[in-house]
Amino acid sequence: GEDREEYLVGTWLGKQSVEEDRESAISMARKMVESMKFMPAQARIYEGKEPIQFFVIMQSFITFKGGRSDAFKKYIAENEVPDTTYDAEGVALFRVQGSGPENMQAIQIEAVS
Repeated sequence: GEDREEYLVGTWLGKQSVEEDRESAISMARKMVESMKFMPAQARIYEGKEPIQFFVIMQSFITFKGGRSDAFKKYIAENEVPDTTYDAEGVALFRVQGSGPENMQAIQIEAVS
C-alpha cells in the first residue's frame, strides 16, 4: 500500500451550543478541508455521541458550561437566561464519567445540591 498520511478534521458540537456557533465551526472545518485539497475526512462529533476514538485522541475531556462568543452572549441577553459560563474565580461542579481511562470525561453541571 501507499505510505501517505491521513487527516481528519473534526468539529465537536456541544448540546447547548448556539446555532450560529455550530454553523461557524462547521464552516471553518470545511474551509480547512478545502485548503488541504480535500485530503482530510470531515467529521461532526456531537456531545453525548462521541466515539471511543475521540476520547483516545483527546485523552481526558472537560466540558465547561457557557460560552465566549458574541452569538452566545446575544442568546443569553435575548432569552434572559443566566450566564453560567465557567469562571476560574467562581464555583464549578463537574460530573466525571466513563468506564476507563480511554473514555473518561468531566462535564460541568449546575452547582446545586
